[in-house]
Amino acid sequence: MPPIGNMGDALVDWNAGQLMPAPRADRPGRREMMYPVRCANPRCGSIRWLTRSAAESAETEKRVCKRCQTSKAGKRGYAATVAAYGVDFAINAVRARQICDPSSYELLMNDWICEITYDYEFQLPFTATDPHGGLHQFILDFVVNTPTRGKVVVEVNGFWHQRSGVERDFWLKAVYPGTVEFFTTGEMDADPESVKRRLRDLVGFMQ
Repeated sequence: MPPIGNMGDALVDWNAGQLMPAPRADRPGRREMMYPVRCANPRCGSIRWLTRSAAESAETEKRVCKRCQTSKAGKRGYAATVAAYGVDFAINAVRARQICDPSSYELLMNDWICEITYDYEFQLPFTATDPHGGLHQFILDFVVNTPTRGKVVVEVNGFWHQRSGVERDFWLKAVYPGTVEFFTTGEMDADPESVKRRLRDLVGFMQ
């Protein structure tokens, strides 16, 4: 993907459109053309990806990004925390909450990984910039140190994440400099031994 060129005062780079996941209930594999749009706040300048119609509106109305919008409105939540204390503080606050309250499937996956290795981290923050300048922030479920693949990401995806987290997972695969493996809660229920075999293959564990 080529980097965004010299956009001047334009907020949208119409030459850098990319087909990205845009799932619907009846079409989970649906994709749509998205365009990189720069925040109209010159002190922010962050990039987000929008559909053509949304990008046109953002350019015409000189819209700021959601983070700036939320901060300006004085709303509470993640964006307000970022505005007040910075991205690192906000990410670590979310991470601390997730560590203290893991899902039952995350606990199960933790047990399975521990059967193979103790050399891993849980709920690890990861931030990366895509080739177009868009900033992507994640909290990775598990990062397992392996002898052959380096740091392998293991993600546990529940029902709602499978419906709403497609774009998030698309970007994680795109910007993470290594192997990312997704496991659904459905397959963990249906065939736990198969999931364990995949984990052993990922880690390079030999029985």
